[in-house]
Amino acid sequence: MTALYHDIIYGPVHSRRLGLSLGVNLLPTESKLCSFDCIYCECGWNAEHPGGRRFNAREQVRTHLAGALSRMAAEGTPPDVITFAGNGEPTLHPDFEAIIDDTLSLRDAHCPAAKVSVLSNATQIHREEVRRALLRVDNNILKLDSAFDATVRRIDNPQNPAYAVRDIVREMKRFEGRMILQTMFLRGVCNGEPVDNTTEEEVSAWLRLDGLLARPRHALPDAREGAARRAAGDRRPRRGARNPLSGGISPANPGPHPAERVPVPENPTARPQRPGSELRRTIPRMQILISCAKTMAAASDIALPAATEAPFRAEAEQTALQLAALTTDELARLLRVNRTIAAENRRRYLHFHDTPLLPAIAAYTGVVFKHIDPAGFSPDDFAYAQQHLNITSFLYGLLRPLDAIRSYRLEGDAVLPGPDDRTVFARWPERLTDLLIDRVRADDGILVNLASAEMKRLFDWRRVRREVRVITPEFRVREGGRLRTIVVYTKMCRGEMTRSLIRGRISDPETLRGFEWEGFRYDAALGRGDDWTFVLQ
Repeated sequence: MTALYHDIIYGPVHSRRLGLSLGVNLLPTESKLCSFDCIYCECGWNAEHPGGRRFNAREQVRTHLAGALSRMAAEGTPPDVITFAGNGEPTLHPDFEAIIDDTLSLRDAHCPAAKVSVLSNATQIHREEVRRALLRVDNNILKLDSAFDATVRRIDNPQNPAYAVRDIVREMKRFEGRMILQTMFLRGVCNGEPVDNTTEEEVSAWLRLDGLLARPRHALPDAREGAARRAAGDRRPRRGARNPLSGGISPANPGPHPAERVPVPENPTARPQRPGSELRRTIPRMQILISCAKTMAAASDIALPAATEAPFRAEAEQTALQLAALTTDELARLLRVNRTIAAENRRRYLHFHDTPLLPAIAAYTGVVFKHIDPAGFSPDDFAYAQQHLNITSFLYGLLRPLDAIRSYRLEGDAVLPGPDDRTVFARWPERLTDLLIDRVRADDGILVNLASAEMKRLFDWRRVRREVRVITPEFRVREGGRLRTIVVYTKMCRGEMTRSLIRGRISDPETLRGFEWEGFRYDAALGRGDDWTFVLQ
C-alpha cells in the first residue's frame, strides 16, 4: 500500500529513530516529485502519481509550520524532531536553504529542544546552497543503498542517467562526518529480477565506503555496560541506535547524537594482565563458535601475536591443489559465482602456496569480524580468544583466531574433485565433531553457538548437542507484531556478542542474557530452552 502526504505539515508520528516527529512536505501535495524512483518507496512509483511540479511556497511552509509548533507547544506536547521528507526529495525545492533558516528560527522560538532532520537521497548535495543548509540541521540523514552503481540502479532507479556512487561519496566526504548514513538492506525479486544488497560482497563494500565517511569511531558499549545501565534503572534507548527496518545509522558514524557512554564499575576480569596469564586461569569459560567470511584480506596492519599452525593445514593445501586444476568456468559453477569472482579465486588457488599466511582473526574481513574488532584487542584478549574462540572454515575445517591461513573461497555444498563425489559438508564431520566436543568439555561444557545455521553440517550436530550444552542466540526485529530476521544485523550482533564474550571474559551464561547492543535486548518470553532470542523493539 502506498500513500501521498496531502498536507504541508503532517503528523506528528512516532519514529523509533527520532522520537515524536513532525513532518514537513515541501513537494506537491497531490503528486510525487523525486530524483529517485525507489522500489520500496512508501509513496509508490513516480509514474503512479504524476501531476504538477509546483513546490509548496516558502511563505506557506513557514505559516503552516509556525501554527503547528505554536499549537503543540501550547498543548505541552512539543515534537522531538521536525523532519523534512514528504512526497519525494525535499532538497529539490529551489528555496530549500531559506526554508531551513525559517525552520531553525521557528524551532528556537516555539520548541527550542526539538531537532531538525532532513531525509535525503543525496542527489542534490553537490549544490552549495543545499550543502550549507544540511550543515545547519541537527540530523543530516543521507541515503546510500549500495557501493555499486548497478545495485543502486536496481533498488533506487536514479532519474539522472549520469548518477554514480563515486560522485555521491565524493560529495558526502565534504561533510567531514557531519551526516548520518542511511541504508535500506533488502533481498527479494522486483519485476522478475533478483534484488539483494545483503550479500557479503555488498555489505563489505558498503562498510568500506562508510569508513571513508565516518568521523573517528565512538566506542560501542559492551554487554557489561548495558547491564550496568539497567541496574541503574536507565531504560532509555541509546541515542544513535539504528532501526534496521528503515536502513540504519552508520555504525561508524553515529551522526550528531553519538552513543552515550555510561560509566560502569570496572570488571576485574577485564583488567590488563600479564601476557599469557589468561591461559593459566582456573575459572572455566564458555567456548564460542562463529562462521568464516567470504571476504578476506591478504595482509593486515593489526598488531598480532605470533601465528599458530592450523590443525588441518595439510588437508587445506591438498584441496587447494585440486581446485587449482579447475577452469574458471568450472570454478564458477562449483562456487555459484560469476566469472569475475571465479577468476579471482582461480588465481588464488593457482598461487596458493606462494601467498602469505595471515592469522584467521585478521584474514577474514566480513561483517562479523569487523564487529569483533580485533584491532582493539590487547595481548591478553588475543590469548583469551585463542583459547575460547572457534572459527568454522570450509577449507581449513576448524580454526583458532591465530591459526595462519591463506586467502580462498569455498562453499559447503561444493562437490570437490575426486573419486568419492562428496560435498565439503560430508567430508568434515568425522574430523571436526570430536575436536569441537573435546574443546568444549576441556572448558566448562558450554558452547555459545554464534555460527550460521549451515555450519552445523560440518559436525555431527545431534551428537554435539547431546554431549555438551549449546546456547544459540538469535537476533530478531519486531515489526507490526511480527518478528523478522535481517541478515546483516544478525551478523553485526554476532560480532558484537563475540567481542563482549572475549573482552568481558564472560563465564556465566546468565551474564550473557544481559547483552545489549543498539537496542537489541534479551526477551525471555521468546526463548526456547537454550535457544535465546534478542529483539530490537
